Amino acid sequence: MIQIVAVGVAGVALYKGGKYIYNNFINNKNVILVGESMAGKTTIFNILTKNFDSVKDEHNPTNTLNEKNYENFHFKDHGGSEAQIDARNELFDSLSDGDYVVYVFNSSEYNKKEKIQYGMKFWKNCIDEEKNKGKKINYIIIGTRAGETKKDIMNDIKQNISNAKVEIFELLGDQSNNHYKKIHKELMGLFE
Repeated sequence: MIQIVAVGVAGVALYKGGKYIYNNFINNKNVILVGESMAGKTTIFNILTKNFDSVKDEHNPTNTLNEKNYENFHFKDHGGSEAQIDARNELFDSLSDGDYVVYVFNSSEYNKKEKIQYGMKFWKNCIDEEKNKGKKINYIIIGTRAGETKKDIMNDIKQNISNAKVEIFELLGDQSNNHYKKIHKELMGLFE
C-alpha cells in the first residue's frame, strides 16, 4: 500500500514498504543511462527501478525514452548511442550538481569495437565540460555480459578513464528475482 505522507505547495512524498518511493521535497538525483545500442541499458533501468518482471532476454533495440522515479533518484533510459549524442545538450541541461551519467556497454564487444572506447571518452569529455561550467557530474561505467574478461576490462577502463566508477554485471544469467535483487543492491551502491 502506498501512503501519502506529505502534501504541500512544494510537492508530495509517497511512502511504501518502509521506503520513500517518491519524494520531491528531497532533491532527487538524476541518473541518465547512455551507451551502446543493445548493451543492456533498459535491463539496467528495470533492475534499478525494481521492475524485475520487465527484465527479459530480448535483443530488440529501444529508441524511446523511459523515465521512472525510485527512492530519491529519477532514472532516464535513452535509446541507442546516436540518438543520445544528438540530444547531448538537452541531456546535460537537465543535470545538476551531484547527478549521474551512467555509460553502459556490452563487455563481450569491448576489444572488438572502437565505438565503445570512443563512447566512454565522449561522455567523459562531456562531463569534464560541465565541470568547467561549475557542475559536478558523477560518471559511472557499467559493462554487461563480461564472462571471463571482467577483471581485464575493468582494469583497462580504470587506467584510461579517470574519476569514474566501473563495474561489470552478468545481467541475464540466473533470471530470478533474487539474482536481480542482488544486482539492484550492487547498482544502487554505485550511487553513494
